Order: sequence, then C-alpha cells, then structure tokens
Amino acid sequence: MRGFAGWVGLCGLALVSSGWAQAPFDEAAAMTRLAEHEAETRSLLMAHAKPIASADAAYVAAEFEPLLGMVQGKKLVLVSEPTHGTHETRLMNAKVVRFLVERDGVRTLVVELGYAEGLELDGYVRRGVGDIDSIVGKDLGVLWNTVEEADMMRWIAGWNKAHQTDMVRVAGMDVEAGTSAGLALAKLVAEMKLDAGLVERIRVGAAAADAMRGPARVNGAGPIATEDEMKASAEYDAALEELLAAVKALPAGSARDDAWRSAMSVRSGRRQAELRMEGKDGTDAGLRLREFEMARTALAVVGESKAPVVIVTHTVHLRAGRLTPADKVQSVGYHLARGMGDRAFFLGEEYGTGSMRAFVPQAGGAAGGPGVANRPLHGAVFDPPAAGSIAGALGKVGPLLIDLRDPRDGSRWSGWLESMQATHLYPAISYEKGDASKPNWTVPADAFDALIYVPEVTPLRLIAPMAYVP
Repeated sequence: MRGFAGWVGLCGLALVSSGWAQAPFDEAAAMTRLAEHEAETRSLLMAHAKPIASADAAYVAAEFEPLLGMVQGKKLVLVSEPTHGTHETRLMNAKVVRFLVERDGVRTLVVELGYAEGLELDGYVRRGVGDIDSIVGKDLGVLWNTVEEADMMRWIAGWNKAHQTDMVRVAGMDVEAGTSAGLALAKLVAEMKLDAGLVERIRVGAAAADAMRGPARVNGAGPIATEDEMKASAEYDAALEELLAAVKALPAGSARDDAWRSAMSVRSGRRQAELRMEGKDGTDAGLRLREFEMARTALAVVGESKAPVVIVTHTVHLRAGRLTPADKVQSVGYHLARGMGDRAFFLGEEYGTGSMRAFVPQAGGAAGGPGVANRPLHGAVFDPPAAGSIAGALGKVGPLLIDLRDPRDGSRWSGWLESMQATHLYPAISYEKGDASKPNWTVPADAFDALIYVPEVTPLRLIAPMAYVP
C-alpha cells in the first residue's frame, strides 16, 4: 500500500534525524519515497475535496451543502478545533455551526466549558441575560476571551430571538480544573434554595481556588501550598461533596440536573488536576477521568435533545480513535463513538502554517502544566509542517472541505484512509518551537469522517486586555 510505503520513508527520516538509525540508510531513496507520498496524498485529497471561501469571507450556506449530505440522519456532529488559539479555525467552526442550525436542524451546541459556564452562555442566547462581551471576556477564563466566540454567541442569540419556539441551547461538558467553572457554580448555587452556610462555603471555596489557580499543590510541578491554602482547598472539596448530597435530595427536574452536573464538573475537574500532579500514571488517570466525565455529560445532553446536537471541542478530545499508536487515554470521541455508533459524525480540522495565540512556554521547555493561567500570552509562530504530512502535502491550497468517509473498496483512496498518515500535534494552549515539524501519526478512517483544511491561521482576537507578549 503506497500510503504505508510513504509512512515507512517518513519513519526512516525521523530515525536518522534523531540518531536512532541502526543500519546504513539511503536518504536519497527515502526523499524520493517522501515526495511520492506527498504527491499521492495531495492527489487523493484533492479528488475528494471541495474548495470553500476563506474564514473571514461572508458566510454562504451553499459552500457547505456537501456537508449536509454527509451528516443527514446523524444525531450528533462533532467538530474539532485543532488549537485553542487560531482565528480562522474558530470562524470556520462558527460557519459550520450556523450551517448545521439552519440546514440540519441542530438545536443544541455543546462547548468545551464547565457545565455552569455553559449555563451562563445559555442564559444569554436564550433569555438575553448579561452582556456577551463581559461573559466571554471576564467570566469564562482566558481561552474564551475572544471576539470570535462572542460573535458566534451573538448569532445564536439572534437566531433564538427570531425563532422563539425553536431555540438553540448551549451547554458545557468540560471537567477541566479552570477555576472559572467554580466561580460560575458559586453564582448558580447562590440562586438556589439551599442552606445559607453551604452556599457561603461554596462561594469562599471557589474564591480561594481561583486565587490558587486550582487545587492546592502538595507535590509535582508548581509551588508547594501553604498550610492555610491546604486547609482552604480541603474545606472546598468537603463543601462540594456536601453540595452534591444536597442537590441529590432536590425534586427531580432540570434545575436539579443543572446543579448536579455543574457541581460534578467542578469536583471532577479538581480531582483530575490532583491526579495529574502524581507522575505519569497519575497523569494518565487524570486524563481518563476528564475524558470519561466529559463524554458522560455530553451523552446526557444529547439524550435530552430531540433534534441533532453539535459538539465543538479540541481535536484531542474529539477523535474517535487514537491520535498516536501509544495513546492510552480513551477520548471523549471514543466514548461517544461507542455510545452513538453510526449516529455520530466526526468533522476534523487541519491547518497548514501561521501562528496562534498561546501561553508563553514555561522555563525549561515545559509547554503545559500547573500555573498556565498565570503566564502571559504571545503570538506563537508555527514551524513548517512535517514533511509528508497532510499539511505538508496540501500546502497553501484551500480552504477545503474534504470527504474522508472510507468506501472500503480496496481502492488507493481506501488504502490511504486506512494507513498511518501524519497530522499536526494539535497544540491546545501553548506551542513549543519545532512542534509543527513533528509528525503525529493517525489513521484517517479511525479519526474523522470529513476534514476542513485551512492553509494559514492567525491568532485569536482578544476582548478583555491581558498580558500579551508580541
């Protein structure tokens, strides 16, 4: 299979460049195989692609009509976001969401936020509560402080105003340790008929967690917590457990469901953050907990909707299969694929080159880890994509909408879809120099049903001022 031959060539080059080659290696022959693989990749993808306008161009529904034929009859459409920091991919996702609402009847949008944060957005889009610039610029954490997100929510609010009996709901599904979810939970609890002492403990705990940027740290990366911080963290965890017990005793209904999911989102987020401070095994356990809890919330929201649902989240969460051969964490997409079967459709996104809004990497080269919210942002410039990768093959062509559904007919196209191909590493919130040049192996047929390719991306636009390094 020629796609596999190209993969072998790429692997050989990677081994040579990293000093792992154990036998004489013919670099000229490998380069020839690499060029052949890129040419074949480009030819096959273009044969199944439809050009679409740039992300900044005016929305034209007709451009996405081929997508309608792919998603009709699906209950769930999952839309990937290859980074949390690129303007063009967020705009393209907003166009896809709009198309799915207008043409496919989608009536629920699920986003990568805590459940209580999703309730704030839902209050705005369905009831006009609050100012959207203030909500996304101040209340939802730094990743949502973007003009692009505010504009998408404005469009949904406009749709709902014009369709009072056919509104679009917005829901959150994340259990990340970001403290904005805890602050949103505290506001939600304050409006409920619960014990005043419990409500106050939740408020105080959320404020303390926000000051510490998460659970108190007793080991792992980041500063060691003080005795007072450890005490405040333990008291907040106890208050969350008490809150869950109190909510469980409430009468059945949407109010109880909202409170329960909001509290679980915060509690599970804190737990997975604590696990990820306990070494490699703890990191894997924390990631598995996060992905499972996100999927469980998403499935509950899908089950509540009679109409189709769209989920927009980072590609690492969305993938139905593994993004790397060594991947041990079952993703949200994996759980949803098992739960939804062929009723789910996976739309990926890939970019060529450009730059993203990202956190400045930590000293020593660590791109993620605790304390990320305390670091300034900058415009991280991507390196050229990996040779032989999808982005390397397509280059400056596009934007494109590519149908990746596997015909399973033994054709060259089917063989390419079923073999290992190189994509980006999909940086979420920070970027290390050289990351884009590292191939990230995946099997397209195991990951996506379709792909949007954007040749060049730029950083997201901020609403609220933040520390920013040009």
